[in-house]
Amino acid sequence: MISTNLPLQLTSFIGREREIAEVERLLGTTRLLMLVGSGGCGKTRLALQVAAVLRDEFPDGVWLVDLAPLADPSLVPQTVASMFGLRESGETLLANILQSFFHAKNMLLVLDNCEHLIQACAELCETLLRACPDLKILATSREALNIAGETSFRVPSLALPDPQPLPPLEILSQYEALRLFLSRANAARSDLQLTSANAQLVAQICQRLDGMPLAIELAAARANALSIEEIAARLDDRFRLLTSGSRTALPRYQTLRASIDWSYDLLSDAERVVLRRLAVFAGGFTLEAVESVCGEQHKDEILDVLSRLVQKSLVVVKLDDKLRYRLLETIRQYVREKLAESADEDAVRDCHLNYFMNFAEAVDPRHHSRGQVQMLERLDSELDNLRVALDWSLGEGRAEKGLRLAAALTWFWDTRGNLSEGRERISSVLVQSQHLERTAARGKAFSGGAMLAYRQSDYLVARTWANQALEVFRELGEKRGIAEAQSVLGYIAEEEGDYDTPASLYKETLALSRDVDDERGIALALQNLGWVALRLGQSGIASSRFEESLAIDRRVGDKDSIAFDLSGLAEVAIRQGKLDVASRLIEESLALRREIGWTWGIGVSLGTWAWIAMHQRDWDTALERLRASIGVRKEIGDKGGIAWCLERLAEVVMENNELARAAIIFGAASGLRASMGSMIDPVDQPDHDRRLTMLHGKLSEENYSAAWNEGRAMTMEQAIEFALAEPDREKREKASPQTMKEKFGGLTPREREVAVLIAQGKSNPEIAEQLVVSERTVTTHVSNILSKLEFTSRTQIASWATAKRLT
Repeated sequence: MISTNLPLQLTSFIGREREIAEVERLLGTTRLLMLVGSGGCGKTRLALQVAAVLRDEFPDGVWLVDLAPLADPSLVPQTVASMFGLRESGETLLANILQSFFHAKNMLLVLDNCEHLIQACAELCETLLRACPDLKILATSREALNIAGETSFRVPSLALPDPQPLPPLEILSQYEALRLFLSRANAARSDLQLTSANAQLVAQICQRLDGMPLAIELAAARANALSIEEIAARLDDRFRLLTSGSRTALPRYQTLRASIDWSYDLLSDAERVVLRRLAVFAGGFTLEAVESVCGEQHKDEILDVLSRLVQKSLVVVKLDDKLRYRLLETIRQYVREKLAESADEDAVRDCHLNYFMNFAEAVDPRHHSRGQVQMLERLDSELDNLRVALDWSLGEGRAEKGLRLAAALTWFWDTRGNLSEGRERISSVLVQSQHLERTAARGKAFSGGAMLAYRQSDYLVARTWANQALEVFRELGEKRGIAEAQSVLGYIAEEEGDYDTPASLYKETLALSRDVDDERGIALALQNLGWVALRLGQSGIASSRFEESLAIDRRVGDKDSIAFDLSGLAEVAIRQGKLDVASRLIEESLALRREIGWTWGIGVSLGTWAWIAMHQRDWDTALERLRASIGVRKEIGDKGGIAWCLERLAEVVMENNELARAAIIFGAASGLRASMGSMIDPVDQPDHDRRLTMLHGKLSEENYSAAWNEGRAMTMEQAIEFALAEPDREKREKASPQTMKEKFGGLTPREREVAVLIAQGKSNPEIAEQLVVSERTVTTHVSNILSKLEFTSRTQIASWATAKRLT
């Protein structure tokens, strides 16, 4: 008797070593193992591979029964029986015949494609396993059978690399998804190889196809007619692209759409409705969101339906601090088409907008003194959904909701450093809503946008929006709103050298906040009055105001405001010569800002920390902290903060007796301030003038003017590059921006710093922690370095940094 009917495979089996080992292990502990997963994830190939490996361990063989062609559940027992030449005889039931046949068999039975016959398969498996002690069943399905004794193994997608940055080619080529793509693409075009030129695109194709074997094989088959670039570009229309499967395969394996059609057609009406409505979500979703967006009158049934969709491998569960769900991108594109074909798309998207508008307003950290970190993290997790909701709000009739959502997100954008995105979003909803009556939401959007513009030193836009906010709030009699708008107008006036106006505005905001018993507003007004006093050299008054504000903020637990109070007190301590006190205060401020993730605040604290080091004459430490501060401020576009840092860098350079270079940097800072109308604080102006006079005296008139004008002509990027460059101290040659570009391959100072840390063996998370930036920012820097130097690996970067003596 032949011991198996397993088919010979005509293509190589790629990877899955860990999955094979785990399935083998599980088969040693259970008699019914279900391989479950979404269509095209490779369940059948994995089952056949494991069965082939274990063939010699079953004396009575390994046998495959393919149930895919069946449509009638009643034919399942007959199909299994016919595999072994069994027939019903007389009054003996087929089930009894099967039990008698398998009873003494030590055999592995592989049941492939059970999902459309799930009930019949469950009944047959349970019947056979109860009567046949040495029989084992390995089955594949898009959902489990849910019977006693069953063990499920969810077949994962193929292993994928982290896209940012890509690993070296020799490592990249080991990832299963890329190996499969290249293997199948080579069958279509034998000259195709993985190179540094196409690696990013090949990885992108595999990533966007979620590492799903069927989709990757179908995409690779297109290599006979399309370039890698063309395949990647057409993935937005993947259901038309991925249609070139084997002619002899079952129809659902010939195209990606057919594979998903198969799963979709097996769903109940309720499951189809919920699944297509899930298309409105982006980047994952919670059960609460699904219940609100997809529930309608059957909200109580949503959990059951969602659970069934998870069981059928159409929805993926993601375990973080809070349970989240997501759709594979291919499934999402499919159900998005189904949603567009339905009559309820607009209504579902409106529900999505309503939910996330209410969500953003509920977790707006400005409304809660405590739990700010957790609230920001919740906003982080829903950022993709918030963006989708904002896009939808630009449609007709949704402008007010767009205003409310954008207004609720301004503090989030500010804290996370997404200033440009925030301004663009707010500008869009303001334009869309200009026909509406003046509402509090419109005023908040103007006020929030003004604050974001102020952070980027765009004082013209900031003043315009703040005045429009003030007009709206005054018309509505909204005292809190009036106070917020006036605060921004005060900040702008301070930057432009007007200190009488902000002092008056802040006193009025203090009175308004007390009228409405707004403790946050009271603390902010006191804090602002402290900064005005500090800038005017009134340290005693400044200290008193900061202490008053700090007492309130500590009582209510407002961490970002506490950090600002501490930062102000640290500056007071510096001016009083109490450097140890200043260090303690600014380190606490920096720790709080890092905990919250407040990008702008981190840049401010790092700058003050550098200033302390300068007063301690620790120039190397000062330079390191200024470099970090500029890196953060450049990331968010804080030009005013960068000008301040350039002036401090010029002072450090003067201490190294590089006078012409110092004059260039001072000139660059002056030019940057002039471009935005920013003034040096009165308390600092005398020292600044003294340094310039000293430089003027030590350099000839011609050299001083040339250096100053050279700096004034620099762009902000050139100024930063020049100021942070370390010239050859032995030759004392002036390093121009062009010289730095030629010497370091166009790498910016921050990129060179990242290269040094790579040479030290640090990972991206370690680099991010040391430089006080996000891991995403480090990833971008590494990618830029690889691109500029035309490298493909971190090892090459490390060797380059060593050769350039950067380490």
